[in-house]
Amino acid sequence: MNLSSELIGDLIEHLTRKNELFDLIVDETKKTKLLEILENLVPFTRWANIDWDKLENKVSWHFDTWQEQSSCATDCITKLPNSGMVVVVWSNALKPSLSMEIEVFKRNAMQIFDECMDTWVFDPNGLFVLECYHEGILSLNQANAT
Repeated sequence: MNLSSELIGDLIEHLTRKNELFDLIVDETKKTKLLEILENLVPFTRWANIDWDKLENKVSWHFDTWQEQSSCATDCITKLPNSGMVVVVWSNALKPSLSMEIEVFKRNAMQIFDECMDTWVFDPNGLFVLECYHEGILSLNQANAT
């Protein structure tokens, strides 16, 4: 395990123990390309969070405690597609990114959110972007929401 992988060692151990399949993305060029995809999907503020005021198909949940966050995440997950790949990126650029099937994310969302105060999960094809923001906000943008 390299230094960046050690930064999410607890999560890697959790996923491995549960026999979950995921790809660890430590290559800086690949991580940069994934960030570029994310930045092309949604606008960001100068504070490096998604500018939700500029998006139409969004829903947000507010939380103050881990239990409330878990409840919000459970509700949010029901709005996500049932299949496809997702990418997980954290605001701490030293941490590796992850790629996994959406079902793996759904089963492990709270452990993933627990790795960093600001987390983005997105479909690289642009179907959705999810942000867990450190001020207690979980927000979802869906490309074709009704």
